Amino acid sequence: MSSFTAPLVVSPLPDGALWQVARTLPYHLGTEGSRFRVVVPKGYVTNFDSTPWAVRVLALLAFRKDVFGQGRNAYVLHDYLYTAQLFTRHLSDAIFLEALGVLGVSWPVRTAMYAAVRLFGWGAWKRSRG
Repeated sequence: MSSFTAPLVVSPLPDGALWQVARTLPYHLGTEGSRFRVVVPKGYVTNFDSTPWAVRVLALLAFRKDVFGQGRNAYVLHDYLYTAQLFTRHLSDAIFLEALGVLGVSWPVRTAMYAAVRLFGWGAWKRSRG
């Protein structure tokens, strides 16, 4: 099973909206000991989650709680996958979906998050392509 093999350690930047990864964040793909992994480098800057506000409001109404905090590692990983473009957008989004499951995010919430990145992520993907 895939896994994050180190805790997420971040520091806020002065603007208050962005965070810098203070320690590498490795994510192993596949079974334990797999040589396939993605490593978010120390110094990488993230906003954690660029979910559109409308999706956040709908999630809050549907689930009656803030469902976004549990997936922070996956958000950082997904931001990095979009920035680095190591894989296709579709595969990057699939890794995000899997990572949310690894973190224990419930099936309805992770499915909604996956649908959101599939529907709205194309703009961020294109901006990252330069």
